Amino acid sequence: SPESPGQISHNMFCRSTLLPFLLTLFAVSDAARTVFYFRHCVRTPGKSISEGDPGFKYPQNYTSHSWPWAGYPHDKCTTRGLQILNTTGQFLANDYSLDGPFKFYSDSESRTVHTAETLLAAMGLTGVTKNNISVPYWHKHDLPNCHCKCNKNALHRARLKQIGYPKNYHALLVELQQILGKGVAPPIYAQPSCVFNRSKVYGGCGAAEKWSANFLLQLGTFGPNSTSFGWGNMTAAQVYKFVELHYWHREVSGMILPIARTGHSNQAAAILEHLDGSPGTTFLVGHDTDQAAIATMFNFTWGAPPYPSFAPTTPGGAFRFDIDDGKIRLQYLYKTFESVESKPKYFPGTFAATGDNKILLQDFISTGWSNLNKACVSK
Repeated sequence: SPESPGQISHNMFCRSTLLPFLLTLFAVSDAARTVFYFRHCVRTPGKSISEGDPGFKYPQNYTSHSWPWAGYPHDKCTTRGLQILNTTGQFLANDYSLDGPFKFYSDSESRTVHTAETLLAAMGLTGVTKNNISVPYWHKHDLPNCHCKCNKNALHRARLKQIGYPKNYHALLVELQQILGKGVAPPIYAQPSCVFNRSKVYGGCGAAEKWSANFLLQLGTFGPNSTSFGWGNMTAAQVYKFVELHYWHREVSGMILPIARTGHSNQAAAILEHLDGSPGTTFLVGHDTDQAAIATMFNFTWGAPPYPSFAPTTPGGAFRFDIDDGKIRLQYLYKTFESVESKPKYFPGTFAATGDNKILLQDFISTGWSNLNKACVSK
């Protein structure tokens, strides 16, 4: 039987042998069931740029300006970032289409834990326990047979050939470097664009994606009127333009099925597990890489205007999966960061198989189980 709120079973994630049972169960019950998969809060950035020029590993190498994050801990939710999440939680508290019981799960990283705690508190769900799942259990890419038996760099090259570079790519790099000023590293636009090595995508495109994401985190952390945001020389509109470089890089480096299914099949199985026959709403909290991989395995796209079209995994944003008359309905919930108080928005996703935001539940299940790597799912 399904676990009660606040409890976690050792068999939380479905085994492949459960598929026939699930199909039968879903066919006879269409109770209200919803699963959210959230990306964590607006956070502080990491301390290095691992995929830029190998000789310049720190963000400060690329700019003439002071580092706005001095004194901040790395990879932690920021105060304003949690305030933004609180607004999202209050918005969901007033969504009467969500039925209980409510269940919350996150991995054990502090930023995902704080995200789940903030949402739970903002929704006023007293008495509901949040479950922290260890990071290795959450991802399970360390299992003996859970490996991408592939040449990742060959897949990266093929993906880049398929989707190409963003429109006005070079002009974006030049504009980005103008805001950064002259650092000790070669200008981003003058570096080799994408260098494929050691299963990663390096070069100017790697440095650009890190800095474009950094500016988005600055907007979320400091707000548009702070001199700590782009050193007072940047607009929110520029952030939404630049961040295309970040999302595009992830599409080249990670949104490839053999790669996505290696470290993220557990999350896809969790979504299938919680869209079971019992009513209720489940919140799963992870990372942007998780969201990108989930979209790859279930074969859908989404938007979040004014964020660009390349798979916008926004901090504090979430996929919402609802069972609706024998179908899964997909929406993306997100916020922009100019204001803490601005109302969150929904944008419909698009399943490749149907061309809209609905797909037969049985087809959703079959797609998920066909594309995830069962050797990477916790037993």
